[in-house]
Formats: sequence, C-alpha cells, structure tokens
Amino acid sequence: MQEGTVELLEAKLDLKVPNVHAFFTTRRGGFSKPPFVGLNLAEHVNDDFEIVEKNRELLRASLDGNPVISWMNQTHSTDVAILENMDDVLEITDADAQVTTLKKVALAVLTADCLPVLFTSDTGSIIACAHAGWRGLSGGIIADTVEALDVAPSHIIAWFGPCIGQEKFEVGDLVRTEFVEQNPEYSLFFLPSGKFDNKYFASLQDIAFFQLKQLGVKHISYDSTCTFTDKERFYSYRRDCVTGRTASLIWRT
Repeated sequence: MQEGTVELLEAKLDLKVPNVHAFFTTRRGGFSKPPFVGLNLAEHVNDDFEIVEKNRELLRASLDGNPVISWMNQTHSTDVAILENMDDVLEITDADAQVTTLKKVALAVLTADCLPVLFTSDTGSIIACAHAGWRGLSGGIIADTVEALDVAPSHIIAWFGPCIGQEKFEVGDLVRTEFVEQNPEYSLFFLPSGKFDNKYFASLQDIAFFQLKQLGVKHISYDSTCTFTDKERFYSYRRDCVTGRTASLIWRT
C-alpha cells in the first residue's frame, strides 16, 4: 500500500450488531519509517512522536462516523477504565481494558503479539476492549472486563484479533505453572516445545476462549492470523523487538 493510506479489516463478530463497528489495522500504509515502517500507532516505542500523531489522525479520518479514539497507556495490568464522559475519553489512563456506553467513541487496544479482545452487548448498548497478554490473562483481565460490562454473559459478544500463534509463543515453566495452579485444565493450552526442558508453546486465544466460556460467554469469534509469521501485515515484538503497534477498535454510532 502507498504511504498515507490505511488498511482496515473488519472484525467478524459472531452476531452482527447494527450500531456497532469493529475493525483492526495492519501495518500497511501510514507514515512511519524503519524500523517502524507503516502505520505505527504507538507513542511509547520511540517512533517519531509527530509521525505517530499523523498516523493516528489518518486512522481517525478513515473510521466511519469519524469517532474520537480513546487510547490507553497499557501496562499489562488488569485495570479497567470506565469511560462515562468525554473528559474520561481524552485523558489517557493507565489501563488494559476500556468500557463505555458513549457513542462515537472508538475504544482502541494496541498490540504486537498480545491478544486484543473486543466486546459488545448483543443490543449494542455497551462496548469494551481489552489487552490480553499472558500476564493479563493470568491476572484476570477477561473476567474483570466482563464484570465491568455489567451485562449477562449470555448477551455478550466477544472477538479475538490477530496475535502470536501458539507455535511461535514459547514460554517457560513458571508461566505455565502460574496458570495451572489456578486451574489444571489450563495445561491443555501449553504444549511441550520439544527443544528444551521446561519450555512450552502457549495459546493466548485458547486460554481467553476457555476463560470466556467459563464465565458463560457463548458468542466468540476470532481471527487466526499469527502476528509473528505475517511480517508484511503485522508488527511482532517477539520477532523484531523494536517494532510498532497495530490497533483493534470498536465503537457505537
């Protein structure tokens, strides 16, 4: 794609909600230069600040209805920000999930291997997004976000965006143990790497899917793209270390 363009891919929700829009970006287009080349949307990765702001404005202009984008300062926590007014939206807070009933506010989660999760009620009255790396999943970011939605789980629709695939996400035994001590069934989502003792390949999507099902969420869909292997379209911290971030966004109209 040419510089100054945006590639938006629609998030295919399990159930269509007419007044809710959900999309994710790729790295294609934008104005960032190497090593962030493309549509880097993160300010914290040492990209040129003015170029990142230019990328963000380009993205906003590309969104249907021109919503205000609510960005988070993500810290791998389980903190959920409740956005009740525009002051909340414009104040970038330390959080790894956002929830709102406001219209024309696009909740954004930035990722480069971690799992982005978007939520809406089946009526479209409330939406949320969450940044789910292994620390957030272990700490309960999924459950905390579902609780903050304050909707019966059977009426929640969730969508998983592109993240690092299991075959590329090697973790140590301490990570596996942290999950298995909470529930032995988590062991199903950690496969021995076969290369080193006490090393495993973990599936972020399977862990999140299991957690949502345990909470009673039935409508879950996902994009199975691996950010590590698809270098043309996605940033990957595991692959490149110094890299940009893409965004997954959801908003009401």
